[in-house]
Amino acid sequence: MSQQDNAMADILKWVLILGVVAAVVLWVMHALFGGGPDREPDPRQQAAVEQRIAPFGTVQSGEVAQVAAGEGEVRAGADVYAASCAACHTAGVAGAPRTGQAGDWQPRLDERGMDGLLQNAITGIGGMPPRGGAPNVTDEELQAAIEHMLQESGVSP
Repeated sequence: MSQQDNAMADILKWVLILGVVAAVVLWVMHALFGGGPDREPDPRQQAAVEQRIAPFGTVQSGEVAQVAAGEGEVRAGADVYAASCAACHTAGVAGAPRTGQAGDWQPRLDERGMDGLLQNAITGIGGMPPRGGAPNVTDEELQAAIEHMLQESGVSP
């Protein structure tokens, strides 16, 4: 064997030895720090994962009973607006009349009247689902929310 072949064999031998040593070190580090199937999960990490994968809504079908805010308690129009209406009526999503814009509300009020606006809120119109997507809002609360939006827009019901 030539001297060059011996040098290549020595280099290959050391590369293999270092590879085996690196694999053993990595295996030991994994066993100590990386865990395995029998390792207990970090409770904070587990809570964070559960929060990220938690459902953010529910789907209901069929008849939905109307439930007031409390035992016979009717929520104020501003409260219903903040909880159910503001998301779309603040920005005018899907053509919704914007709160604070009399020009968006006055023509609708003139054309349909208060009863028509209430009926649209109950049954839904355009992109707005029935009851604005809040099935627990009563007719009385919907009317209070509409009156609140009209008042905030400078339109008299």
